[in-house]
Amino acid sequence: MRRAVGVLLVAVLLIACGGSAPAAGGGGAGGGAANGDIPPLSVAWFGTGVAGDFGIVGKLTSIKQGSPVFVVGHMFPAHDPAEVNVTISIGGSIVKSVNLLPGAGGSNDVVSADLSGTGLGPGTYIVSFVDPKHTILATGNLGVTP
Repeated sequence: MRRAVGVLLVAVLLIACGGSAPAAGGGGAGGGAANGDIPPLSVAWFGTGVAGDFGIVGKLTSIKQGSPVFVVGHMFPAHDPAEVNVTISIGGSIVKSVNLLPGAGGSNDVVSADLSGTGLGPGTYIVSFVDPKHTILATGNLGVTP
């Protein structure tokens, strides 16, 4: 009986956290009226731009060093975007801190930031949306290649 309940729970979680179809176009940083992809709760996704609904456009998991990249986080629990910051860490140390895009997160749970000017070198980074107490509200991994 326990096994059946466990299998059912896993199936429900897989269905609830399933991916979505790629967006049909979209604008750059905060522009455009097209919808982008919204990550699941507590997850951050990376891409080439941010759509009008603050969803990610051109979803990716790694970039070449110096390439433009944006991050969208689906915070859980929802927070006032004015109190949220983006931290970038590697090897357990925070190497950069970035502010949210202006007007980001009208719904208070989906927010975005431009990571293009951070000058990240090659490596795998943990990018997190954090509150003033450094509680992680959404996070994702970004690979940077030379």
